[in-house]
Amino acid sequence: MAPSDPMAVQLATVRARFLALLDDRLDMIEYHRASIGRNDDDSAPLIGVRDIAHKIAGTAGTLGFSEMGGQAASVELAIMEEMKAGGAVKASGDLCARIDSFLETAAQVAIEAEEQ
Repeated sequence: MAPSDPMAVQLATVRARFLALLDDRLDMIEYHRASIGRNDDDSAPLIGVRDIAHKIAGTAGTLGFSEMGGQAASVELAIMEEMKAGGAVKASGDLCARIDSFLETAAQVAIEAEEQ
């Protein structure tokens, strides 16, 4: 990649912005994840996680973070399935484990990207 390649420069800029936003997005997912189980209805924190996972899934793969993007999409879809019936929602242990696994993967990606 030549530094004068406009496409490569633009992609590097978008990737850097994505990584800068990733820490804040992961903090928000952790905040919402910590709220799961505190009330009779987990809908609000699950919606928060779903919305952020959607944003990450939509961009991560394009920027070279396909595993993280795939996990984010999986979390998003699992939450949508959990909430499909409507009404009050209690998150399953499997869903919480999936969110936790995604957080671990994404945090590792962020650490590795900072080291580069």
